[in-house]
Amino acid sequence: MIKATKLTEKSWMLSKRRTRCGILRKDDETYIIMGGPYSGKYENLEILESKIEKFEFVEAKIKENKDPIFLEEYPVKADEVFDVSNENGYPTYTKKEGSTDVYAAGYWCINYNGNWHGHYCPRIKTLSEYEYIGPLKTKLEMDHNLKVGNSK
Repeated sequence: MIKATKLTEKSWMLSKRRTRCGILRKDDETYIIMGGPYSGKYENLEILESKIEKFEFVEAKIKENKDPIFLEEYPVKADEVFDVSNENGYPTYTKKEGSTDVYAAGYWCINYNGNWHGHYCPRIKTLSEYEYIGPLKTKLEMDHNLKVGNSK
């Protein structure tokens, strides 16, 4: 079965086994497939399905944009935060209540074997094992620190 995910009122993204295989467009009663192995013009949906295979028409799942969460002005990579504290002078949180995986809010530069790498809300365990710079409030600050650190 081919899955047709709605893009607009008259167009759908086609996929088969999670692989995109074209775009379907409807003009009046005519269906046109662009791209992929099914390209062509078809007089109606019945003819299209008889020549190719059945279509399952579905609505696109649109992820709701939520307002970002900040702890002490540092961004957090989670929809909800629990067990908020301020360990070692920076804000920490868990993603589930009572979890043992504790994360540090903000952007961080972490030194792995002499090379600085950027991280967004790393685990506290990672910070305890490596040299770091942070927390930083923006990705721009992190990128600047990475450039400076890696140019030495």
